[in-house]
Amino acid sequence: MAFRSTRIAPTLPFAMGILTLALSACNSSSDSSTPIVAQAVDGYIVGGSVRCDEIANGGTAAGGRLTCPQGTELMHVSGGSDVGFDANATSGTMTFAGQLVAPSSLSWVTPLSTMAVAMASNDGNFDAGRFHAAERALATALGEPELDLDANPAENMRNTRLNAQLHQIMTAFAVSPDQYGEVAGVFAEFFAERAASGLAIDLGTGAGDTMNAINQRLERDSSALAIEQDQLDRIIASVTSTNQQLAATGTPDGVVDIAIAAAKPSVMGLDREADAVWFKTHDTATFRAESIDGLASNRRIDGQYMTVIPADIASVSLSPVAFDIYEDLNRVPVSMAFELTSTDNDDPRGISAAIEGVKLTAWQGESGTLRVEVPAGTDINLTHTDSRGTLTRTLIDIENGKLFDAIDGELRLRLGELRDALEKHDLEDITDTDGNYRLTMVIGGIAFDMIRNGKASPAERYTVDAGNVAVTGSGLQGYVTITEGSF
Repeated sequence: MAFRSTRIAPTLPFAMGILTLALSACNSSSDSSTPIVAQAVDGYIVGGSVRCDEIANGGTAAGGRLTCPQGTELMHVSGGSDVGFDANATSGTMTFAGQLVAPSSLSWVTPLSTMAVAMASNDGNFDAGRFHAAERALATALGEPELDLDANPAENMRNTRLNAQLHQIMTAFAVSPDQYGEVAGVFAEFFAERAASGLAIDLGTGAGDTMNAINQRLERDSSALAIEQDQLDRIIASVTSTNQQLAATGTPDGVVDIAIAAAKPSVMGLDREADAVWFKTHDTATFRAESIDGLASNRRIDGQYMTVIPADIASVSLSPVAFDIYEDLNRVPVSMAFELTSTDNDDPRGISAAIEGVKLTAWQGESGTLRVEVPAGTDINLTHTDSRGTLTRTLIDIENGKLFDAIDGELRLRLGELRDALEKHDLEDITDTDGNYRLTMVIGGIAFDMIRNGKASPAERYTVDAGNVAVTGSGLQGYVTITEGSF
């Protein structure tokens, strides 16, 4: 679907990022030779092609800077590289594969303004006189009455988050610049209907409803961009996780980090159905094996989850049979974290621990080669809540710094060593009495898939907050009951 100015006919594909217009003080001058100065930002987009209405006008420089002549109605940027918020960078490794468009009346042009342009268009013709009304309708649809499309997205976190969330949903359907226009038109229809009904949509918790609605409209139009429902359900799970993380972050750099991580290709897969989650006591010959799907069950019988483990558990590990290594990993830097949180309302106990500077190595197709390297002297970032509800944030040391390690391809969370460290630091062992817990394990810095029935889909992403360090990444989550009994 193409959107055209009432004066000219530029194509309007959808944006993958943020185009910010920093109008110079003299932009309102009657001197027609004074150009409009702008910046393309997702982070900053460098090396992108600039089009002013339908006239090509060079490319974007450091800081995403571009110019268009006075009288330009719609400004476009396509291609280039996203360099985050490094204002001096002139090249980058993350490709910007979209096109940005916005009216030159705004100081900051974003995916949100792109939606407003689409909503202000009729049969593909952009009507600048309807833009303000479209902006208000967009604010209503998003449940954001204070939404200001002219606010600096590097300072206004509402806009930064919404732009990023919108991008995640758009790119679930559109994977090339030529597809953005079609999806933008359908999205604009959806937003207009929500505004008219007064039913706001949350792009975080409501990502699934939004994506189903967009897909239904694409199917109605017999669009090739419509997605089969089983595949869409998997994509919805991934996008919802990412968008909820975006909703929780507090800085523009945090938004960039989450978006970059979500865009990374998976380097390995984990079999959800194999009995590959091992719970071992100090006697390593004694263990319980559970599947990732089995661990994920939060069903209780007689007050206990389906996975019951003893209080003297020494390690939780993923066995080599779980892993399908897609590509060689040679000392890839990652961060690793876990969280054990009580799910009983009257039990405040919980613990989160994270470690940075880890190096991960594995060779393609050889799961037994998985290795974890932890620098000597590495401290563990810890958040600990005891049975009285006392919260402690601290650094602790564990033998050899190894909260995580890998033996013969078995990736282990070493709970026994952590328990010893808690005692050393006079912190309560929260697992020494019966309890029901949610267990989360996360690897930040790489992405991996979950495999079920031979089909791979992106693993859900989680955030573990361990005080000074918060690790966001692909992970797994499940439910366990810890008892004073034994296997």
